[in-house]
Amino acid sequence: MRVRYHQAWPAIAFILGVFFVVVDVMLLADGRDLDYTMLVGPLFILLGVQQLTMHYFDYDPNTVTIAVKPVIGRPRPFGGANGGRLFVVGNQVKCVLANGRTRRVPVTAWFARSQEWKAVLAALSQQAPAR
Repeated sequence: MRVRYHQAWPAIAFILGVFFVVVDVMLLADGRDLDYTMLVGPLFILLGVQQLTMHYFDYDPNTVTIAVKPVIGRPRPFGGANGGRLFVVGNQVKCVLANGRTRRVPVTAWFARSQEWKAVLAALSQQAPAR
């Protein structure tokens, strides 16, 4: 099951990106020199495109694994074949590692679409605890 980013985050990134681009164009028209701050607007726009086109994380109910998709880099798997067990505490997903330590899985309801997040929490809650 793929969980996508909440619809508000790409919109916020686009709005901020356009705002910074407009401010930079106005400052350039006023005689300001180019510097590294001119990259902020385009970076926010690219972040919005990335969040609009990519998904937040994958949940595999067969292996009970969550693969977190970072903005840059490779997916990071938690639980399942990686020697951990996923479980739900409140509105958070946690993982018990093979050595017995508990670790929070870096996914939150704030960034996920509501129905997809609830479906993942329901599926994780129905999993039988590992013995």
